Amino acid sequence: MSDPHDKLTEQLRRGGWHAADHDVLESWLKEQVHAVHRSEKSLHPTIQELKDMIDNDGDMYMGFNRMLEGDPVVKDYNVLLKTMNRFLTRAPYYDR
Repeated sequence: MSDPHDKLTEQLRRGGWHAADHDVLESWLKEQVHAVHRSEKSLHPTIQELKDMIDNDGDMYMGFNRMLEGDPVVKDYNVLLKTMNRFLTRAPYYDR
């Protein structure tokens, strides 16, 4: 049986939404995370609301921390939220 995640990934690649080479995608994400670490930008109100909800709900806090266990590029939920904030507040980059 096919994995739905594989099917979605293939559709995104065919549509040109992200690189077919996982290393390219991971390298790009690392660049975004490094930029977030250097930034002092405040969180968008929607992202701040999500952060407050995570900080004040033990189940959500544990869930977000468990989601980021292992060796992901994004190490903790604060970095995840700052990275989401970067994506939300910047225009997409297009290079073709």
